[in-house]
Amino acid sequence: MESTADLGLSIANLDRTRSRREFNVDVAAVLQEILRREAYRDDYECVTAPLLYEEMNYERAASAVGEIAEALRKAPGQ
Repeated sequence: MESTADLGLSIANLDRTRSRREFNVDVAAVLQEILRREAYRDDYECVTAPLLYEEMNYERAASAVGEIAEALRKAPGQ
């Protein structure tokens, strides 16, 4: 199983001019795995949340990412 850092690097190293299908990357699955592991909880709570103008807890932010992952799964061609 890939580490969280490996998952992030897998996405970060993609040639941005190519589609995710060309790389056979299931972005929805990567997002769901990040959420499952709560890989960015500490970063969100310590770095991101204090920068926001409106208070938003991790659960709410993670829920939005989950909705994005679900929308990607339902998108045509998936």
